[in-house]
Amino acid sequence: MKHAINASNIETLIPAKGGYDSLIAKCEDGYEVIALLPGTINKYFSKKFRKEKADV
Repeated sequence: MKHAINASNIETLIPAKGGYDSLIAKCEDGYEVIALLPGTINKYFSKKFRKEKADV
């Protein structure tokens, strides 16, 4: 399934550490955790955006 998510709704980016990348996004019912193929975050999000939304 494909999702369309506004960047402004992304709360956290979590790069893979031996599994899938994931992101946490705001939605109508609260929050969603979305699994992404490993490397997706580094490929599609700028370094600045990744730093702003990093899981710390």
